[in-house]
Amino acid sequence: MLNILPTAGRSTRIFFIPLSRMMRCFALLSSLVLLFSSLQAEEGRAFPAVPADSLSAAADTLSAPAALPADSLRSDSLLVDTAAIDSTHIVVGDTVRNNRYDYRSKKGITRAYYWLMDYLSNTNKESNKKVDWSFIAGPGYNPNTSFAIGGVASILYRWDQKDVSLQKSDCSIYFNLGLTGMIEVGFQGHNYMPKDRHRWFYELSFKNVPNDMWGIGFDMGKDDANKGKYKQYQLIFSPDYLFRLANNLYMGARMKLAMVNTRDFTFPVRDGQVIDLINGQDRNIFSTGFGATFLYDSRDYGLNAYHGHYVCLQQLYYAPGLNTYDFWSTDFTYRTYTPTWTKCVLAFEFHGLFNYGGEVPWTNMAEAGVDGRMRGYYRGRYRDNNIIEAQLEFRQRIWHRWGAVLWGGFGNVFPNFDGFRWSHTLPSYGLGIRWEFKPRVNVRIDYGFTRDEGSVVFSINEAF
Repeated sequence: MLNILPTAGRSTRIFFIPLSRMMRCFALLSSLVLLFSSLQAEEGRAFPAVPADSLSAAADTLSAPAALPADSLRSDSLLVDTAAIDSTHIVVGDTVRNNRYDYRSKKGITRAYYWLMDYLSNTNKESNKKVDWSFIAGPGYNPNTSFAIGGVASILYRWDQKDVSLQKSDCSIYFNLGLTGMIEVGFQGHNYMPKDRHRWFYELSFKNVPNDMWGIGFDMGKDDANKGKYKQYQLIFSPDYLFRLANNLYMGARMKLAMVNTRDFTFPVRDGQVIDLINGQDRNIFSTGFGATFLYDSRDYGLNAYHGHYVCLQQLYYAPGLNTYDFWSTDFTYRTYTPTWTKCVLAFEFHGLFNYGGEVPWTNMAEAGVDGRMRGYYRGRYRDNNIIEAQLEFRQRIWHRWGAVLWGGFGNVFPNFDGFRWSHTLPSYGLGIRWEFKPRVNVRIDYGFTRDEGSVVFSINEAF
């Protein structure tokens, strides 16, 4: 399934690409085109950008780090000799831009190419604009959606322009379009109010996408013969409001509404018997959960932390009368980030999602391959009431805007704690490359190895 889901505190997954063996190389190369074309824009840089770790903001939002004070961005205070600026650089306002690709004198396709190179070579420059926007898009392929294209645009702003320590808020708009009729559009925002006393987030999305399904439980997911198909229409609306209790500590209200309509279900047949992959549940599900969020966040920057801790507990209740099925849901996440050697960070995440207290609809079950976890797994192949998963990742900056990662992890889906089996643990490991799109906002290409078949993930922002 091809997804662009810009999220804060979670990875913004642009493309999840489960690949057939014949199409792996092609899909990987098509995803690399956008990143490696920007390599040319790195040539001719006379001096480095302002170091990202000098930023003081901490964010859990799809945004660039807080801008430095305007005085520190003036050309007379940059850590470069402005007299040495050659013809490949120009001063625009308070920033120095790479002017190697001057598209204004070009025409036609050449002008478009030079404009793209100019845009990519300057996206990671610090900006103190009141409203800063950026856009990135790329191709993808998978057997369900065939060829597709997706993109995400992000608008950044600060509620208090005078407080440069306040992290920037954002509104992100994303889309996916596939040749098979797959459509996904949505927007979400993350707002940090003056003095960071209040935070409110929102998400609204719609998608019409063909999906594969193997049933419920580990035993169903591991057997390729259980594979079925269906088409899904899904509408999600999820607002959150948090207020500060103490330094780095927040509490607030949360709601999640989801309407799922499915059609063209194709169940597998074995020994003349149709296998019901959803165990007799309704194909169309309406769910609305209300609850609370408790958050502790000491990270230096939410989307690409170098140090700090993140602890989040979310509790939702899907009450009878408002939902097709009533149940409780508890979501717990712990993350920690530790600098190791030069330009390297060791990141760790533990996550658990537990649904209980009633019959859990198949659309709300815990799934492997969601939100940057268990990378490489087809989302929803392994699903059940509960999941426990963890991952450890080394992140190494290599050269200019380029970096690499190496990770390993595991996950386990299970119906209840009595039904937990260590033998059902799923491995996940892989490697990837990073390109700095904006300061401390990376575009990433990962290849995840799994129990079944590996896949490529093309995304914006770190996985966690």
